[in-house]
Amino acid sequence: MLYSFQSVQKHLQLQGTEKDQSRAINALDARQRQALVLFEKNEFITSKDVEELFHFAGRTARQLLQKWVRQGFIVVADPSKKVRKYKLNK
Repeated sequence: MLYSFQSVQKHLQLQGTEKDQSRAINALDARQRQALVLFEKNEFITSKDVEELFHFAGRTARQLLQKWVRQGFIVVADPSKKVRKYKLNK
C-alpha cells in the first residue's frame, strides 16, 4: 500500500498537479502551524479547541482567534455569540 501511495505521489509531482504550499506554511507563525492540526480533523474550530490545544484560558484563546481573523489566517464561519466557529481562509 505504501508503494502505491508513493507511486501516485510521484506521478502527481511529475504532472505538476501537486501544489507546493511550503512558502505559505513557512509564512505562518508557530502557533498557526500548530493550529493546522485542528483543521485536519474538522472543517471548523472553536475557542474551546484552541484552549485545549495550547492550554490557554478561554479569554486568551478568543483573543488569539480574533488576532488570526484580523491577519486573515481564519474567518468567522458562524458568528453566534455562544459558540463562534472559525474556518481557514482560502
